[in-house]
Amino acid sequence: NPTVRDRLSVCCVDVTGEHGVDTVVRGCPNNPAVVRYAETLIHELVSTWPAMDMLNLDHLEYTHWCQKGLNELFVCFCGWCRQKAEGNGIDFEQVQREVASAYDALVAGGHSDSHIPAQVSTNEALSYLVERPQLAVWLNFRMSSMSEFIRRVTEAGRDAARKQKPELQIGI
Repeated sequence: NPTVRDRLSVCCVDVTGEHGVDTVVRGCPNNPAVVRYAETLIHELVSTWPAMDMLNLDHLEYTHWCQKGLNELFVCFCGWCRQKAEGNGIDFEQVQREVASAYDALVAGGHSDSHIPAQVSTNEALSYLVERPQLAVWLNFRMSSMSEFIRRVTEAGRDAARKQKPELQIGI
């Protein structure tokens, strides 16, 4: 049974520095322990379930339903993400500052210098993003991190299937 400390070590960290630990642990896709766990889980599931002919991988994404607060959407800023981002030439500090500014503006309900009104048109949303290019860098980093995680998990399933059930279909 994992301890709180064990769960904290794999959790996404939001822009406020909070770890997403509640009844569900939302692991960071850049954390090697999370990747190993997911690869092992899928590999063993495929290897030990002889009748399986289809595997559907669902909910492989960063948090997108807030349980406790909006901050849960603004992840991940853990050490593993920092290491990967900086290895890809991303100024992690600058990205984090810009994401924090957007988060603060949303939480303030439009009463900040960044002013985000309650009703936002598509043009206003696009302008907001264009004026804050580090938000796009962050979103792209999140997307590429999750894509790599999905690729690795899917490959673990395909590897297990090659020996016993090459007809196994894997869907996302």
